[in-house]
Amino acid sequence: MDTIAKQSKDIQLQLLSMDKENRKLSSKLQPSDLRIRQTQQVTLTKSFMDTMNKYRDIQTKYQRKYKERMEKQYLVVNPNTTENEIARLLESGELGQVFAQELIEKSSKSTEAKAALQEVQERHQEIVKIEQTVLELQQLFIDMQVLVKNQGEIINQIEYQVVAANENTEKGVEELKEAVVYQVI
Repeated sequence: MDTIAKQSKDIQLQLLSMDKENRKLSSKLQPSDLRIRQTQQVTLTKSFMDTMNKYRDIQTKYQRKYKERMEKQYLVVNPNTTENEIARLLESGELGQVFAQELIEKSSKSTEAKAALQEVQERHQEIVKIEQTVLELQQLFIDMQVLVKNQGEIINQIEYQVVAANENTEKGVEELKEAVVYQVI
């Protein structure tokens, strides 16, 4: 999770830097170049925000389901627990520890408790896989951002070459006109 926070902060700083650079270059670039750069920056910013909103929604949904599952499993092991006590244990982060202790104490008496422990372990493995997938998606997003940035630079170079070729062609036409005038004289 810390990695995602760090990467998202880095991306945010890159987007801000891109915006500042666009503003700085606004008087130096051709209007078409500036529009391309601004469009890329806006598109990347929107994509980043959409991705982070999806990530936040997934994380919130996961946390809610995880809490619900932990409550149900804890109630299987300790059915006399009140909702207030479960809420307190969830907030303090002690529910997992208390659950494990209760489960160990009652495991010899109850096959349900053993099944609950097995389910908790399986869910934990699923959670680890989900976290890994989210990290991979984040890396993919960053890689795509780099590709889009590189493509933007290539487009800028192509446009620069086209403008230079156009200018050279215009100069060539002028020189040909002058040559024709000198040939006639």
